[in-house]
Amino acid sequence: MSLENIQLDLIDGVIPPEAKRLIADGQSRVEEFLRCHGDEGYASFVPSDFSRVYTALLELCQRDLATGDMFCEWGSGMGIVAMLASMFDFDAFGIEIEPALVEEAERLADDHEMVVSFACGSYVQASDEAMVDALDEANIMTHGGGDGYEVLGFDPDDFDVIYAFPWPGEQKLIERLFDSVASVGALLMTYNGIEDVIVYRKVS
Repeated sequence: MSLENIQLDLIDGVIPPEAKRLIADGQSRVEEFLRCHGDEGYASFVPSDFSRVYTALLELCQRDLATGDMFCEWGSGMGIVAMLASMFDFDAFGIEIEPALVEEAERLADDHEMVVSFACGSYVQASDEAMVDALDEANIMTHGGGDGYEVLGFDPDDFDVIYAFPWPGEQKLIERLFDSVASVGALLMTYNGIEDVIVYRKVS
């Protein structure tokens, strides 16, 4: 792979009130959604630590690491990370395969007057499904269900920053997929629990 790790300091700072409100409201809606739909196959839906991701986005912008302002959240769930990215003036988008979560994300964005677009579909394109199937023996990564990029009207290599929250065992697969589809210079940001937020740049 042609990925270069970028070390982040991730020094916690002051989160502005509008971001705090979004995070608190988003977390509350996630909990309510899981309470109401937990028996419908959404038990695997786990949100990121949004305050920590905000800190990483802040450092990303302070260090001017992104080569452009196009941001895409893979498996966006309720789209909270994409909305946080929009607070840093990214043109933010999310791709989510579950229609109910896309509806929740759009409702949350509207309620907080955030300009973020969401697509119901997969971030794994048909051309990459064979690679994903070969690497993902446990079938952790969901694909199929339509091309999310086509819905958004973009290609994967149009995005300057891609964010994902990999499942255990999925990090390397996300890295391989990003390496396959992203443009040179693009950043991959992943939330990885114990290892926190990890950032890679695709290099030539």
